[in-house]
Amino acid sequence: MTEETQGKWEGKATAELKGPTADQVWPFFEDFCNLQKWFPGVDTCYQVEGEPGQPGLVRYCSSSTISSDRSQEETDQVKWAKEKLVTIDRIERCLSYEILENNVGFKSYVATIKVLPINDGCKIEWSYTADPIEGWPVEDFNSYISSSLQFMGQKMEQAALSGRNSTNQMEGKSIAELRGNSRPNMVSLGDFCNINKWFPSLDLCNQVVVSWGKPGLTRYCASKTLSTYGCHDEGEVRWAKERLLMTNPAEKCLSYEVLENNLGFKSYMATVKVLEISEPDAGANGCKIEWSFIVDPVEGWTFEDFMSFINFCLQSMGKNMEQDVLNSQGRKEKNLKLSADENSLSIKIGQVAINDPHRSQHSSPSIMAEEAQGKWEGKATVELKGATADQVWPFFEDFCNLQKWLPLVDSCHRVEGELGQPGLVRLCKFSKVSSDGSHEETEIKWAKEKLIMIDPNERCLSYEILENNVGFKSYVATIKVLPINDGDGDGDGHHGCEIEWSFITDPIEGWPLEDFNSYINSSLQFMGQEMEQAVLSRQKTEPRWEGKAMVELNQACCLCSLFKWLPAQCSIGSEVSWAIEK
Repeated sequence: MTEETQGKWEGKATAELKGPTADQVWPFFEDFCNLQKWFPGVDTCYQVEGEPGQPGLVRYCSSSTISSDRSQEETDQVKWAKEKLVTIDRIERCLSYEILENNVGFKSYVATIKVLPINDGCKIEWSYTADPIEGWPVEDFNSYISSSLQFMGQKMEQAALSGRNSTNQMEGKSIAELRGNSRPNMVSLGDFCNINKWFPSLDLCNQVVVSWGKPGLTRYCASKTLSTYGCHDEGEVRWAKERLLMTNPAEKCLSYEVLENNLGFKSYMATVKVLEISEPDAGANGCKIEWSFIVDPVEGWTFEDFMSFINFCLQSMGKNMEQDVLNSQGRKEKNLKLSADENSLSIKIGQVAINDPHRSQHSSPSIMAEEAQGKWEGKATVELKGATADQVWPFFEDFCNLQKWLPLVDSCHRVEGELGQPGLVRLCKFSKVSSDGSHEETEIKWAKEKLIMIDPNERCLSYEILENNVGFKSYVATIKVLPINDGDGDGDGHHGCEIEWSFITDPIEGWPLEDFNSYINSSLQFMGQEMEQAVLSRQKTEPRWEGKAMVELNQACCLCSLFKWLPAQCSIGSEVSWAIEK
């Protein structure tokens, strides 16, 4: 069903699914950022911003070139669209979304999806309103919408029926109690991308999608000996990508799900809670960790064995966390004792301040830092007035040429991985950097750094230090290049750009936090100046082309037909001349 109203296209397509109920099918649409599971031709779909399941959530979808008749040869050009969830109603099982940006030809597009119950199944209704799309007749576009929905319906019907016919999901809960002076907190578990500190046999845990402490944060976990029962070959690396679904620091709980893995999980979702134990009469205190899960049956695991494995892991994690808390308390008591003898050290509850008469008490306005639960977090920014974000971003995208911009870096080259892709590893070598910023050439310092995430559309990337001899235990940084628009609303960033360098790291031996942040800030200021100068120099040296084209026709012809012949030949009686002036 289609109509054209005041230049707008409006249409609706429906698909009936026999067997699955509306409640079974609705979650497929509610999972807004996994469209690639169902929609034909969509290769990737992932979250860009916002919170899962909430209006304002934005997804990025990309696919092969789509032609109106679906018969043209596919090219290497990637078509993409950024789409925002506008409304969602779980009770009525409907949602609406709009296209924000795209290279497909949409000027405006708003669609509504409804999942409606019928006697023997459900019906999916897809309605839309759009401006006419260049190169697509409305009939062909509606045919494409209808065929795509039929395809999606078939896949969803199969998935729902397969789920119904499979063995019931397994549900379980494990509990570990931490006694003594351990007070309940979410620091250990809330540090979502450092679970390898606590989880037995887990060798690696890195963030993949950066959204610190917010739903959507995704981690990659890997181990060579994940199973305590010897079910896996020790020579094979086992891995899982897990996404944070919900976190509530006030209630001290979080939930996550397994997105991809080679462990055999079809679906897995877990919730972890930290609960206070307070028994004054018995003189007991501490906390209790509760780990509950729901999972499809895992091939090769009985429920009893899987439950035993979860329990073993939680008990091990509890012991590791309890010991860490006790060690931390011991360090605090030692520091408190030292404070009585050292006038230069001032300790307050929840805050450490180092008194140094030679250190400025005023932080730079362009850098923020804090010590949070043993981690250092900081951010530095620099503004470039003469260069746009699009001009500066390629300098960071060229990941293995850091020596061009970062002071003191003597060399930087690729070690492994593909250029411009996550997993790319670079080796940086530089002269020794001391805490006062001086520079000794007697010892070469080095670091191997891996690109974790890169988003050219948002002009941002994240990387981590894998190995080094500088003193880093863990270090993850995110670089963003943002346009400066000065409130004029046009959004083209012609007023310049801002570079934002944020990081999270363990404390570095021999570096006070203030000095490390000063080093980051001064380095970024230097990089900004170098990059701005490079852009301005390029603008001065690059030649500009000016051109003019003229055509004279002694026989009338349609201008649109003329483009069939240019530049090779023209219609009868025409004379074409091109003038290019450099």
